[in-house]
Amino acid sequence: MAGALVCFEGIDGAGKNTQSTLLVKKMQERGRRVSLHSYPDYGSRYGKIIREFLDGKINLDVNELFLLYLLDMVKDKREINEELSRGDIVVMDRYFITTIAYQCAGGFDYGDARKIEEVMRLPVPSLIVYLDVSVDVSLERKLRQKGHADRFEQNKQYLSKVKEMYDRLYSEKYSGAVWTRIDATERPEGIHEKVLGMMALDKAQV
Repeated sequence: MAGALVCFEGIDGAGKNTQSTLLVKKMQERGRRVSLHSYPDYGSRYGKIIREFLDGKINLDVNELFLLYLLDMVKDKREINEELSRGDIVVMDRYFITTIAYQCAGGFDYGDARKIEEVMRLPVPSLIVYLDVSVDVSLERKLRQKGHADRFEQNKQYLSKVKEMYDRLYSEKYSGAVWTRIDATERPEGIHEKVLGMMALDKAQV
Protein backbone atom coordinates (compact mmCIF):
# COMPACT_ATOMS: atom_id res chain seq x y z
CA MET A 1 0.00 0.00 0.00
CA ALA A 2 1.41 3.38 -0.98
CA GLY A 3 2.44 5.92 1.61
CA ALA A 4 1.48 9.58 1.49
CA LEU A 5 2.82 12.78 2.99
CA VAL A 6 0.03 15.23 3.87
CA CYS A 7 1.11 18.71 4.89
CA PHE A 8 -1.06 21.33 6.64
CA GLU A 9 -0.03 24.92 6.00
CA GLY A 10 -1.29 28.41 6.78
CA ILE A 11 -0.61 31.39 9.01
CA ASP A 12 -0.90 31.21 12.79
CA GLY A 13 -4.33 30.26 14.04
CA ALA A 14 -5.44 28.61 10.79
CA GLY A 15 -6.21 25.30 12.53
CA LYS A 16 -3.25 23.21 11.40
CA ASN A 17 -2.89 21.37 14.69
CA THR A 18 -6.61 20.59 14.83
CA GLN A 19 -6.66 19.19 11.29
CA SER A 20 -3.44 17.24 11.78
CA THR A 21 -4.86 15.60 14.91
CA LEU A 22 -8.17 14.76 13.20
CA LEU A 23 -6.38 13.18 10.24
CA VAL A 24 -4.07 11.09 12.40
CA LYS A 25 -7.06 9.81 14.40
CA LYS A 26 -8.99 8.93 11.24
CA MET A 27 -6.05 7.05 9.71
CA GLN A 28 -5.59 5.09 12.93
CA GLU A 29 -9.29 4.18 12.89
CA ARG A 30 -8.83 2.88 9.34
CA GLY A 31 -5.94 0.70 10.43
CA ARG A 32 -3.23 2.70 8.67
CA ARG A 33 0.25 3.22 10.02
CA VAL A 34 0.47 6.97 10.58
CA SER A 35 3.00 9.39 12.04
CA LEU A 36 2.77 13.06 12.93
CA HIS A 37 5.59 15.57 12.62
CA SER A 38 5.11 19.09 13.94
CA TYR A 39 7.47 21.99 13.29
CA PRO A 40 9.19 23.70 14.92
CA ASP A 41 10.13 20.69 17.01
CA TYR A 42 10.75 22.50 20.29
CA GLY A 43 12.34 19.41 21.80
CA SER A 44 15.18 19.38 19.29
CA ARG A 45 18.45 21.29 19.61
CA TYR A 46 17.35 23.57 16.80
CA GLY A 47 13.83 23.99 18.12
CA LYS A 48 15.07 25.08 21.53
CA ILE A 49 16.98 27.96 19.95
CA ILE A 50 13.92 28.89 17.88
CA ARG A 51 11.77 28.91 21.04
CA GLU A 52 14.19 31.30 22.74
CA PHE A 53 13.98 33.60 19.72
CA LEU A 54 10.18 33.51 19.58
CA ASP A 55 10.00 34.28 23.31
CA GLY A 56 12.25 37.31 22.79
CA LYS A 57 15.14 35.91 24.82
CA ILE A 58 17.66 36.05 21.95
CA ASN A 59 17.94 37.82 18.61
CA LEU A 60 18.65 36.04 15.34
CA ASP A 61 18.83 37.44 11.83
CA VAL A 62 16.75 36.10 8.96
CA ASN A 63 19.61 33.98 7.59
CA GLU A 64 20.11 32.21 10.91
CA LEU A 65 16.37 31.68 11.24
CA PHE A 66 15.94 30.23 7.77
CA LEU A 67 18.71 27.69 8.32
CA LEU A 68 17.55 26.79 11.84
CA TYR A 69 13.98 26.12 10.76
CA LEU A 70 15.13 24.11 7.76
CA LEU A 71 17.66 22.07 9.77
CA ASP A 72 14.92 21.25 12.25
CA MET A 73 13.22 19.37 9.39
CA VAL A 74 16.35 17.99 7.73
CA LYS A 75 17.16 16.13 10.95
CA ASP A 76 14.04 14.00 10.37
CA LYS A 77 14.59 13.41 6.65
CA ARG A 78 15.77 9.81 6.93
CA GLU A 79 12.98 8.87 9.36
CA ILE A 80 10.31 10.40 7.10
CA ASN A 81 11.65 8.63 4.02
CA GLU A 82 11.61 5.32 5.90
CA GLU A 83 8.01 5.89 6.99
CA LEU A 84 6.94 6.65 3.44
CA SER A 85 8.84 3.67 2.00
CA ARG A 86 6.93 1.24 4.23
CA GLY A 87 3.59 2.72 3.22
CA ASP A 88 2.84 4.96 6.20
CA ILE A 89 0.69 8.07 6.12
CA VAL A 90 2.94 10.93 7.25
CA VAL A 91 1.13 14.02 8.53
CA MET A 92 2.92 17.36 8.79
CA ASP A 93 1.78 20.18 11.06
CA ARG A 94 3.84 22.74 9.06
CA TYR A 95 6.75 21.83 6.81
CA PHE A 96 9.29 23.61 4.62
CA ILE A 97 6.52 25.66 2.99
CA THR A 98 6.18 27.42 6.36
CA THR A 99 9.88 28.23 6.48
CA ILE A 100 9.81 29.76 3.02
CA ALA A 101 6.64 31.75 3.70
CA TYR A 102 7.72 33.16 7.05
CA GLN A 103 11.39 33.79 6.38
CA CYS A 104 10.91 35.26 2.91
CA ALA A 105 8.27 37.55 4.41
CA GLY A 106 11.02 38.56 6.84
CA GLY A 107 13.49 39.43 4.10
CA PHE A 108 15.15 36.17 3.04
CA ASP A 109 15.55 35.99 -0.73
CA TYR A 110 12.86 33.82 -2.32
CA GLY A 111 15.13 32.52 -5.08
CA ASP A 112 17.80 31.54 -2.55
CA ALA A 113 15.18 29.87 -0.35
CA ARG A 114 14.02 27.69 -3.24
CA LYS A 115 17.58 26.70 -4.14
CA ILE A 116 18.54 25.78 -0.57
CA GLU A 117 15.35 23.78 -0.01
CA GLU A 118 15.90 21.88 -3.27
CA VAL A 119 19.50 21.07 -2.31
CA MET A 120 18.29 19.59 0.99
CA ARG A 121 16.08 17.11 -0.94
CA LEU A 122 13.39 16.95 1.69
CA PRO A 123 10.54 14.50 0.97
CA VAL A 124 7.95 16.18 -1.26
CA PRO A 125 4.35 16.25 0.04
CA SER A 126 1.69 14.24 -1.75
CA LEU A 127 -0.87 16.84 -0.71
CA ILE A 128 -0.50 20.35 0.72
CA VAL A 129 -3.60 21.64 2.51
CA TYR A 130 -3.51 25.43 2.63
CA LEU A 131 -5.82 26.52 5.44
CA ASP A 132 -6.63 30.07 4.42
CA VAL A 133 -7.61 32.57 7.11
CA SER A 134 -7.43 36.36 7.41
CA VAL A 135 -4.79 38.04 9.55
CA ASP A 136 -7.45 39.51 11.84
CA VAL A 137 -8.94 36.09 12.51
CA SER A 138 -5.44 34.67 13.02
CA LEU A 139 -4.57 37.23 15.69
CA GLU A 140 -7.91 36.80 17.44
CA ARG A 141 -7.56 33.02 17.57
CA LYS A 142 -3.98 33.03 18.87
CA LEU A 143 -4.76 35.52 21.63
CA ARG A 144 -7.81 33.48 22.66
CA GLN A 145 -5.83 30.24 22.55
CA LYS A 146 -2.65 31.32 24.35
CA GLY A 147 -3.55 34.55 26.15
CA HIS A 148 -0.45 36.10 24.59
CA ALA A 149 1.37 36.14 21.28
CA ASP A 150 5.00 35.55 20.37
CA ARG A 151 6.99 38.07 18.36
CA PHE A 152 5.69 36.69 15.04
CA GLU A 153 2.08 36.25 16.08
CA GLN A 154 1.66 39.79 17.39
CA ASN A 155 2.99 41.56 14.28
CA LYS A 156 0.00 42.19 12.01
CA GLN A 157 2.03 43.77 9.20
CA TYR A 158 4.44 40.85 9.17
CA LEU A 159 1.64 38.27 9.19
CA SER A 160 0.09 40.07 6.21
CA LYS A 161 3.35 39.57 4.31
CA VAL A 162 3.42 35.91 5.34
CA LYS A 163 -0.09 35.44 3.99
CA GLU A 164 0.98 37.05 0.71
CA MET A 165 3.83 34.55 0.50
CA TYR A 166 1.46 31.65 1.15
CA ASP A 167 -0.83 32.94 -1.59
CA ARG A 168 2.15 33.09 -3.95
CA LEU A 169 3.31 29.58 -3.09
CA TYR A 170 -0.23 28.30 -3.61
CA SER A 171 -0.58 30.04 -6.98
CA GLU A 172 2.76 28.60 -8.11
CA LYS A 173 1.87 25.13 -6.73
CA TYR A 174 5.31 25.16 -5.15
CA SER A 175 7.28 21.89 -4.99
CA GLY A 176 5.09 20.22 -7.61
CA ALA A 177 2.75 18.82 -4.95
CA VAL A 178 -1.02 18.73 -5.19
CA TRP A 179 -2.40 21.78 -3.34
CA THR A 180 -5.88 22.42 -2.02
CA ARG A 181 -7.01 25.72 -0.52
CA ILE A 182 -9.70 25.58 2.17
CA ASP A 183 -11.46 28.39 4.01
CA ALA A 184 -10.18 27.89 7.55
CA THR A 185 -13.23 29.61 9.07
CA GLU A 186 -15.38 26.61 8.12
CA ARG A 187 -16.31 24.02 10.74
CA PRO A 188 -13.31 21.79 11.61
CA GLU A 189 -15.34 18.67 10.80
CA GLY A 190 -16.22 20.03 7.36
CA ILE A 191 -12.59 20.88 6.63
CA HIS A 192 -11.58 17.39 7.72
CA GLU A 193 -14.05 15.78 5.30
CA LYS A 194 -12.69 17.91 2.46
CA VAL A 195 -9.14 16.79 3.28
CA LEU A 196 -10.21 13.13 3.20
CA GLY A 197 -11.86 13.74 -0.15
CA MET A 198 -8.70 15.26 -1.57
CA MET A 199 -6.63 12.34 -0.33
CA ALA A 200 -8.96 9.92 -2.08
CA LEU A 201 -8.73 11.92 -5.30
CA ASP A 202 -4.95 11.94 -4.97
CA LYS A 203 -5.05 8.13 -4.64
CA ALA A 204 -3.32 8.17 -1.27
CA GLN A 205 -4.84 4.74 -0.58
CA VAL A 206 -6.75 5.83 2.52
